[in-house]
Amino acid sequence: SSVRKYLKHPIGNIYIVGPKHSRLPDFCRKNECIFKDEDCVLPFKISDLKKYNYKTRGYDRTGWMFQQFVKLFSDKICESDHVYVIDADTILVHPQKFEHNGKTILLITEGYHYPYFKTYEKIFGYKGTAKFSFIAHQMLFKTNRLIELRKVIERAYRKPFFEAIMDSIDLYEISSFSEYETYGNWMLKNHSNEIELEYWFNQSLPGDKLKNFKLDAKKFDYQLRSVSFHSYNRNLGKKLINIFKVNFLK
Repeated sequence: SSVRKYLKHPIGNIYIVGPKHSRLPDFCRKNECIFKDEDCVLPFKISDLKKYNYKTRGYDRTGWMFQQFVKLFSDKICESDHVYVIDADTILVHPQKFEHNGKTILLITEGYHYPYFKTYEKIFGYKGTAKFSFIAHQMLFKTNRLIELRKVIERAYRKPFFEAIMDSIDLYEISSFSEYETYGNWMLKNHSNEIELEYWFNQSLPGDKLKNFKLDAKKFDYQLRSVSFHSYNRNLGKKLINIFKVNFLK
């Protein structure tokens, strides 16, 4: 609902990817979305990742990695030049545009998780360009650049894209790879003329607050772009809007 209300771009279709045996197919029928079975959207299945045994600190990170691959293969799901991806726990709260003067707007944050950049360097052989983070829980991907990114990695490693990534991550690190960080840093280095950077203006709220959430922009600071209801957040988050002042409604 928030995307339909606040994303100020023409929307072709809204796709929701998940397990077939869940409430999602019925949800999609009721909300005019297109459901995609997660076992049928990629050239590989989540079961193909099981052999890597990515389990650490008591958590199985296989599904977490698979949902990142879904985003990096979103051109296989959507037939368009651009694909807007938003995490299911994130809601837009004010009007948003992700293109300006023919350039794609990528959101940046003050976060910096070193293992993501360590994996990035291992994959490409050079360090990430950014001194900030691209993990804003949403991103507008250019499908031709997603295809190019995967081809670059597959040519370098002479193996399928997902295998090259899985062979590069640290299986002992609970969060060793980021699709947003990888795409953002790669675009910044190789296609910086195609992007603009703007601050993310996100507020984090506890996951259990989502159940009774009502979409009302008046409740939020006008500068906020989005609100994220993270399951790991058990305390009210502070508004993270102290670094930049930008006109994100241009």
